[in-house]
Amino acid sequence: MDTYEHDQKLYWNKEVADLLQIGDSTLRRWCLMLEERGYQFMKNEHNQRGFRDHEVLMFRKLKELTKSKGKKLEDALDVVLSMYSSTNQTTLVQSNPASGSPSNDVQNTLAEKIEQVLEINRQLVEYIRTRDDQFLDQIKELNETRLQLAAVSEQKEINERQERITDMITLERIKAKLRKEAFEKWSAKPEAERIRRTGFLGLKKEEDHVARDLFVRNYVDDHLSDYLSKEFKL
Repeated sequence: MDTYEHDQKLYWNKEVADLLQIGDSTLRRWCLMLEERGYQFMKNEHNQRGFRDHEVLMFRKLKELTKSKGKKLEDALDVVLSMYSSTNQTTLVQSNPASGSPSNDVQNTLAEKIEQVLEINRQLVEYIRTRDDQFLDQIKELNETRLQLAAVSEQKEINERQERITDMITLERIKAKLRKEAFEKWSAKPEAERIRRTGFLGLKKEEDHVARDLFVRNYVDDHLSDYLSKEFKL
C-alpha cells in the first residue's frame, strides 16, 4: 500500500487479494468486468491498478453477494456499482519502487483488517452453533409431538375398540332378553299351536321345534329395534 496526493491510501492487487482471501486472477477479472461497465480505477505509470479504501469495501461487498447470498456475478456487479459509483474518481498515481516491504501503517492496517475478518468468522461460527442448537431443539420437539400424536391415536383406537366390544355385548344381552321373552310367550300359547302329532296314527305328541324357533327368531327381529332405541336413547 502507498500514500499519494490528498493523503489517499492505495492498496495494490496482491494486498487486496490477500485481504479478501481471493485469487489475484479473480480480482483482475472483477476489475475488467467493472471497467467494461464504465468504472475507472486509479493506475500508475505502469498501468497497475491502485485500490482505495472504498474500493476494497466494494470488493468485499461483491464477494459477500456472490458467495454468501448466491447472487450471479453480473447482478452483484450492478449492485456494487450502484452503491460505489459516486465515489469513483481516477488519478494517475506514481508507484513507490523503493518500498521493498510494507510500512508499519500497512502492517497495522492489514492486522486490523485480519482481526475484523477473524471477528466476523467468530460471529459466524457462533451463529451456526446457535442455529444448529435451535434446529436440534426443533427436531426434538417434533419427535415429542409425533410421539404424543401416536399415543393419542393409539388411545383413540383402544377406546373405539372398547366401544365396539361394549356395543356387541349390549346387543347380545338384548337379544338374550328378547329370546327369553319369546320362549315365555311361546310357552303361553295353546297346546294346539305348540304341539304336533307324530308316530303311527299320530298318537305321539311332541313340541314343534321348527315352529318354536321361527316364532322366537321373528319375535327378536320385530322387537330388537325398539329395545336398541331405548338402550342407546336414540
